[in-house]
Amino acid sequence: MPRKLRSFHVAKSVQLVLGAFCVALLCIDIVANNWELIDFLGDARHFMTPLLDTESLDAMNANFAFPTKMSPTTISRVGRSMVDFTITAVKMRDSSTYFLNMGDFLIQDATNDICGTLTKTYPVNATTTIGSAVRLGVVVDGVTYIRGDTLSRAFGADSTPAVAGSNASTLTAMGYIPGRDNADMRLTTPLMLVNTSGVTTLPMYRFFGRAFCTGCPPIVELGLTTCAIAYSFNDTTKLLTIQSSHATYGQSHSLGIIFERGWTPVLSLYVRLVCVLLVIAMHAVSQRTVQWPDTNTITWRKWLVNLVSPAQYLQPCRAFELSDICFNSDVYVLLYVIAVLVDEKIAMIYSRVLNNWYKNSSVDVLIQLRLMALSARWLWLNCFILKGLKWGVHFVSRTQYTGDNKVVGWCTFSSVSYVYLGVILLFFRNDFIEYGNTDNVTLSSTIQNIDAIHVRLFSSWYIRAMPPFVSSIFANLFVLLAVDHILHWRWWAALVKNSLGRQLAFNSTSILADVVGVWGDRPNYKGTVLTTKARALCTFRWFLATHLVRFGLAEHPSILRDAATSRRSSLGNAIRVSPRKSSRPSTGLRTATYRVPGGVDDGHNATDESSRGDVDWMLPGTEEDTETTTTTDVENGVKSVNPTAAADIMVFLQDRQGRLHLVDCDKREMQGVNMEVKILHNSTVTLG
Repeated sequence: MPRKLRSFHVAKSVQLVLGAFCVALLCIDIVANNWELIDFLGDARHFMTPLLDTESLDAMNANFAFPTKMSPTTISRVGRSMVDFTITAVKMRDSSTYFLNMGDFLIQDATNDICGTLTKTYPVNATTTIGSAVRLGVVVDGVTYIRGDTLSRAFGADSTPAVAGSNASTLTAMGYIPGRDNADMRLTTPLMLVNTSGVTTLPMYRFFGRAFCTGCPPIVELGLTTCAIAYSFNDTTKLLTIQSSHATYGQSHSLGIIFERGWTPVLSLYVRLVCVLLVIAMHAVSQRTVQWPDTNTITWRKWLVNLVSPAQYLQPCRAFELSDICFNSDVYVLLYVIAVLVDEKIAMIYSRVLNNWYKNSSVDVLIQLRLMALSARWLWLNCFILKGLKWGVHFVSRTQYTGDNKVVGWCTFSSVSYVYLGVILLFFRNDFIEYGNTDNVTLSSTIQNIDAIHVRLFSSWYIRAMPPFVSSIFANLFVLLAVDHILHWRWWAALVKNSLGRQLAFNSTSILADVVGVWGDRPNYKGTVLTTKARALCTFRWFLATHLVRFGLAEHPSILRDAATSRRSSLGNAIRVSPRKSSRPSTGLRTATYRVPGGVDDGHNATDESSRGDVDWMLPGTEEDTETTTTTDVENGVKSVNPTAAADIMVFLQDRQGRLHLVDCDKREMQGVNMEVKILHNSTVTLG
């Protein structure tokens, strides 16, 4: 097998693996991270058990024994509101809240051991004596202060951490700011006092409320852990002391969470369902040949129809892969970004809580995939940012001709593989945020009154981490673009000399510019010649006209002059297809995006990949395409086209209104009837 063909197979395999993995994450996200489905299953309802008969905060004091200053009635007002939110959610048990189960996590060390909070002294009722049963409760509330962010910690000097027990004025003077309100409540099942002291195991429920702005509805983390405790009871003073409490290693901690149900998660679900239907319809269209229209003027209603159901021929066409639609269609990218952003409040917190418990637990493939799927959502945000950046650079520039604005061309990838590589940073999103919030300290309500301390939304745990993370996304995109354009500079140099390549790289919001076909040179023509199937070109035109924003930059007048000069001078010459100009760089990262079938009949199994135009040499013509015949100059390694059959160079361009045209060197536009003949004969079009 030739070396270049082996390189193609490697690149194709890499793309298939990455594409399959991305599709798998997308499916897992839609099913396993579906809040409506998880809530409907009801696996988190068992966390309600200790509060099922509790009607109010006052009733909790009658049902549970709390330490002094750690009861629902003695904590701060913000803490009481979060506890009351939990009681109300359990009491109502309606569609106003999500109760989401998150799974079970193995407790392997002290990191996931939360039983130590029970180690307190509990005043009990006067009627409590040996043989009685006591239900214990602890509420610890406070404000979490945070200093610094990820970038300042990574590139700045370490600051002296705050001393435990510092008050608000001290923390503020040290540069800390309030970032989160907390109310951590623990409730146990009845503890039987069989003696004045003893050792036993006791199930403990956790209701950990967090609010990211003062007065905002909290997010409540749910938990259930069995604790091994040692207690002593003084029947005279009526004091119950838990001397030690720890989790049993090897057992599991059950995890859940309560979210307020709003319209945004429901909207996200419906938009993602629309995206699924949209991508199925668009992929089906991409496998057929779309009719070449005689007019570029369409109404917005016609445009909506053309998105998923344009006029088509029955002839098959493999012009696109699924990745082209998912990552390069403006419509799909915009819809999916909307679905991601409106659901990000729940997704980000859910992901963080899940990750914090999982990273110190045993390996669970499903949980790992769910976390990766939540992070991979931002892959479409990467695409949206790049498309927006490309449009913005074009909007502020004064360029008149396509190809003149080099910055716009740099905002384009040569392959979808680089889009996939962008997800690597996103997989570390939770760790990125946690690292930036590492320098934190909690000011408890037992140290000072915290009612007057308020948390601002833009200073909260997650929002404050977004500017550094978004900056990292931009830096990541810049690095990927630089690597792409530096490694494949020869390929880019050839692409920008072809009108079809320029439409993608410079004259639209396309972020993928992989035009795969048979590249070549033509005597006395300064540009790059691309031979592609008419069927593929028709379908490509549909995608460019309906799924991308076109900038409406004209081709430079010299382009058509060069084509006319080349036509006159090559009447007795051949189109020379040079192996030096490959349709793809020979690297494992380069993969096909715009499939351009070549001129080999499907029956030639030995050269099936070449028949799709995925390699950089031209094969002899077949019965399907009799317009050209080729001969091979073995000594020079160059294939030539019969001069009598050499096709005119066509130029693919836009007018000032962004309408697409295919013209020859005499500025005669290709009409639908002419293209239909080429489609029926499976002929090729030569683009300059």
